[in-house]
Order: sequence, then structure tokens, then C-alpha cells
Amino acid sequence: MTLLYYQANLTNRLVVGTGDKSELLLGCFTKYGDGGVDILPIADLYKTEVRELGEVLGINRRIIAKKSSPRLCAGQLAEAEMGLGYDIIDQCLAMKFDWGLDFTTAVTKLELSHSKAAELVRRCDASAHKRGVAEICRIR
Repeated sequence: MTLLYYQANLTNRLVVGTGDKSELLLGCFTKYGDGGVDILPIADLYKTEVRELGEVLGINRRIIAKKSSPRLCAGQLAEAEMGLGYDIIDQCLAMKFDWGLDFTTAVTKLELSHSKAAELVRRCDASAHKRGVAEICRIR
């Protein structure tokens, strides 16, 4: 990020991020790494919606179909780590964050196991600090 911001400052530009709503809600980003950006143009779209947009825009099918991965080690896949596909994850997150339903309702509607739903809740809760501005320690 230091190099990206250095280059952006030299050329009077912004650093643009590629995070989508699914990744942001689940904390699938490094806070001051790939999360350290000036603007997130697709952050209001869930991963499945980003893929649909890619289809509409005519993006190469190989790119759209590529499995999501943090690429921290060989063979690491985001869906395998979560035990669910983004088609289900995105529906569950939308029910909670867009429609205001609780996860119990989402579990019932999607016929999702309580343990899988609990893991999604845990991930969202545990990564909340990544989505906020740093706390200021009040001295006075």
C-alpha cells in the first residue's frame, strides 16, 4: 500500500480498491493492506453480483469463474474455508444486512445449518474493527 499511495501521490490520483460487499462484511481483506484504499467502487455489490456484472460487461469468462482466494498459501480457497458457496453466503448476508432479518430467519429460509450461520456471524463480528475508523484515544 505504501508503494501504491506513493505512486498515487506523485500523479495526483486515488488508490482504487477491488473489495466487494461479501469480502468487506466477512473481513476477507487486510485492514491496511488491500483494505487501505481511497475508494471502493464495487463494495456495495455482493460477490455473486460482481460476477453477474462481469458477465454483462463481457469480462473474460475465465476471470469471472476464477475461485476466490486470499492466496496466502497454495490451494487456499475462500469458499472451502467457510464451508459454503458465495451463492448461499451472499443470500444470508443480504437477508441480515440489506433486509434486516436475523440470522435465525436466514438459516430457516436457506435451510442452512446453525453452525454454518454461526460461523458467518462470528466472521462478521470479529472483523467489525476493520470496517471502522481507528479509535482516537482521548487524553483531555
